[in-house]
Amino acid sequence: MNRQRHGAWWALLAVCLSLVLCGALYRKTRSLDLETHAELKEALKHVEQLDSDLGKGVLGSRYGLVNQYDALTQGNADLDASRRELRSLLSVGIGQDATSEHAIARLEQALVKLRGDVESFKTQNSVLKNSLFYLPVAGETLSAGLMREKSAHAADTREQVQALVRSTLVYNLLRTGTLRDSLSLQHARLEAAGGTVSDPLRPRFDQFLKHARTVTVQQDLVDPLVARISAGELSRAAADVEVLCDSHLEREAARANGYRSALLLLVASLLGALFVIGFKLRRLYATLEQQVLERTRTLAEEKLALQVAERGARLNEARINAIIEGAREGIVRLGTDGKVRSWNPAAALMFGAADSEIQCQSFVTCAVLPEAQPAFLAWLSRVGTDGFIDQADYWHESPLVSATNRTFAAECSVARRDPGIDDEITLFVRDVSLARGLEAELRQAQKLESVGRLASGIAHEINTPIQFVSDSCFFVHESFKALFGLVRGYADLLEEAARGGDQAGLRRAAAALEEEADLGYLITSVPKSIETMGDGLTRVAELVAGMKTFAHPDQKEKVMVDLNHALTSTLVIARNEYKYVADLQTDLADLPQVLCHAGEINQVILNILVNAAHAIGDRVRGTDRRGQIAIRSRVEGDAVLISISDSGGGIPPEIQPRIFDPFFTTKEVGKGTGQGLAIARSVVVDKHGGELSFVSERGKGTTFHIRLPIRAGGSSGLSAA
Repeated sequence: MNRQRHGAWWALLAVCLSLVLCGALYRKTRSLDLETHAELKEALKHVEQLDSDLGKGVLGSRYGLVNQYDALTQGNADLDASRRELRSLLSVGIGQDATSEHAIARLEQALVKLRGDVESFKTQNSVLKNSLFYLPVAGETLSAGLMREKSAHAADTREQVQALVRSTLVYNLLRTGTLRDSLSLQHARLEAAGGTVSDPLRPRFDQFLKHARTVTVQQDLVDPLVARISAGELSRAAADVEVLCDSHLEREAARANGYRSALLLLVASLLGALFVIGFKLRRLYATLEQQVLERTRTLAEEKLALQVAERGARLNEARINAIIEGAREGIVRLGTDGKVRSWNPAAALMFGAADSEIQCQSFVTCAVLPEAQPAFLAWLSRVGTDGFIDQADYWHESPLVSATNRTFAAECSVARRDPGIDDEITLFVRDVSLARGLEAELRQAQKLESVGRLASGIAHEINTPIQFVSDSCFFVHESFKALFGLVRGYADLLEEAARGGDQAGLRRAAAALEEEADLGYLITSVPKSIETMGDGLTRVAELVAGMKTFAHPDQKEKVMVDLNHALTSTLVIARNEYKYVADLQTDLADLPQVLCHAGEINQVILNILVNAAHAIGDRVRGTDRRGQIAIRSRVEGDAVLISISDSGGGIPPEIQPRIFDPFFTTKEVGKGTGQGLAIARSVVVDKHGGELSFVSERGKGTTFHIRLPIRAGGSSGLSAA
């Protein structure tokens, strides 16, 4: 029977998988995108037409058939638009193999190159046309001037000028090597004849030669651009991509046909499987009827046994109720839906409401503060549904509220139960508000002690950069006075120059002003002073930010914290503690953010860091040696590990078991309270579910390891654990 049932279920599963596969194959048959292919083909044709139009436009502009560049400018704009359109179409309209990628890259390169060549042509051809336009004008003006001189040299020079104009215009239309050699020879002859030109005609002569040379040079620049633009490289690249696009479409069409054939075969197989399943289900139905009759008799026997068990359960419940009524802790019985079924007199006194007043109401809604409800529900879902309770989740601390609106911190735990049998959750509640208040006062006293101890060091650290910022400001102030005097002197000299004063005298006066203001020194020193001010202010900002981070009051709830930032901030404010006795070495890995109380973790790091500095100071006192403090952070599994090592004298083995005891200290009176490591252990272990351990060797130093879970497994007072 079981084999038949299992066979039916396997057959049904096979049918479901076949239906899913049919859907997938159907989607594959519809994946052929003809519209995108058509758009891509049209875009490629448009690119080829743009290539042809730009070639014609360039030729027309080169030989004077078109005087404006509007067509070329619009062509470049169309190239940009086509380039953007092709980027979106080529991602789906062509294959992703190496050949396709090479063709796409070649097309992209051709588009960019053509656009750049057109822009270069517009620039260079404008210069060429300008010189071609002004060359005859300059030649006529120069010839007229030479004719008025009426000398043999002037007449010869005039003929050379007219010959050079004619040769240049002819070379512009018919570029041959012979014409170029002849033109170069005429340039040389005319330059040689320039020595006989009179001074009044010299500017016209130089202007004419400049235009003649510009025409020759620009022709060498423009004609290669015309050749490249007219070569049709973009059209060939677009044609290659078009061929690949057609090949891709053919492959996709063949693949779609293959999917259609597979879909038809799968549908036929599915119909056959459904027929077989129907036959087997009919046989199974007859077998199930027989089993129902047998099960009915078994249930009647089990009912009788259940009635006997219920009587025993009622007796056990009476004994348990007696224990609950006399307990000093609040005991709350919850249903699996979280609603209160009953609570004992201690809970009624704690919450200020009788048992009958709270029944059938949600415990979380009535007794837990709104901001703590998500964390409480998460904890209750973990420990209230599993038979085994993990030690880290056994206690949960949460802010509760009574019917009289009295808010208090409470530790909650649940009794071990079997979720398959027991439909009730027994919650134990203990008011710890007084104990937490005392702990908070102790932590605040420790924090105030740390702030007081660091205050003088922070003041010293801030005073040094502020001093050289002040000095630099004074220097810059005095320097700008000198610069403003120099600017006023320049203004007076400009007015004198505008009135036609002696230029040489004005230059000497300007040099005297610059020498008086020591301009060279100011140009070198003022930027350095401003940079020095920036460095000093950056150092002050780092100190203030570190102190602000350390002194910021903790939030009630845990937040996501960057522990590397916490480390660096604490190192900034504690620098005065260790900088005179030790060198600092940091090795901080990339860490995920950790859910914790940032202020309390900062306090833990500071306590250990100050202890390390004191240990090194005791060892190197009276010598010129320096110790070393090494800080390292790493991710280990689901936790973050922070290691703080020092090269002090180490912890003696006989006192190592006592270093976490409250009020235990080896420091002299007035230097330590014995609370730093005790509070550190309470914060790391009790409030964050982490580990605080150390390794120490006498004469070599000590290393403390702080291990914090990335998603805090422990709970904290008034926090969302």
